[in-house]
Amino acid sequence: MRCPDVVLSAMVSHPIYRETPGLLDRAGEVFSKFPLWALARYLPPAEARRMLMACLPEIRRMQSPSGLWKRKFSELRSCTILLALKHAGLFESGMDRRLLAYNPFLPFAHAETLHGLLVRRHVMDTPLSTDAALQQTLADAITSAQTTDGAWDGMVAMTANRLELLLDLGIDPTSPVLQRGATWILDQYKESVHGHRGGNQVAAQAVSMFTTTQQSEEFSRFDAAFPEEDVCGACFYSLPLIQTGLAIRALIRLGHADDPRVDASCRSLLAMQRPDITWCAIGCRHILERRLVEERKAERI
Repeated sequence: MRCPDVVLSAMVSHPIYRETPGLLDRAGEVFSKFPLWALARYLPPAEARRMLMACLPEIRRMQSPSGLWKRKFSELRSCTILLALKHAGLFESGMDRRLLAYNPFLPFAHAETLHGLLVRRHVMDTPLSTDAALQQTLADAITSAQTTDGAWDGMVAMTANRLELLLDLGIDPTSPVLQRGATWILDQYKESVHGHRGGNQVAAQAVSMFTTTQQSEEFSRFDAAFPEEDVCGACFYSLPLIQTGLAIRALIRLGHADDPRVDASCRSLLAMQRPDITWCAIGCRHILERRLVEERKAERI
């Protein structure tokens, strides 16, 4: 998990900001170099289909005879790829048999796991008689960790992740549990946030971010809870782009795309884009620092 894929997935999922000139094209360029399977789920289906079709040789090459992809965290990675292919409409009319080298469904057909449930629910459409109970067990385990204020572990990244997972499990977006979490995230909106370099606060500030004041804790707790995400500490420390991107993504799915704070955050992210139309916390911090230097020079003139 890095800044570019999280922020891109947030921006392309917004019904207005996905129309930003060059954004979808840039997402396609990034995807062609570094296939970001999770990003594909947030693209318009036609765009996801175009990008995934271009990656099909690589998808086939990476699949093992077991039907899964990758050796480490293989269920998670395989589930993500299958959800992306389904979102793009590439599992319609039996097309999957022509697309993939091996049957990807066998490992999930009877797996009493989170990823088995998600694949059966969203891709295969062949639920087991025990899936309703499994869904409830998994949802209860997640919601039981929610604190009374609506957060998980008091962290934006963690809360956004849990909310999206509950949505994937089929929990109603209007349910009090999910909306309480959305309200908590909205309450973490900050009009300005200082950047950091090497653990030290810098003068440059980003505006309209979703984050707590504990950016170091945001990273360490998220990294401990989700080692499979391979998060980069610098992405969390320099500027809270990952926290903000995850927050925007969850809030949009929960019906808050029109909230002024979501809109302000999207506009802020656009203002920090690098020349290549991507985002990097360190690079964006440099942009803000250069702007601050230029502003101070102008004031002395």
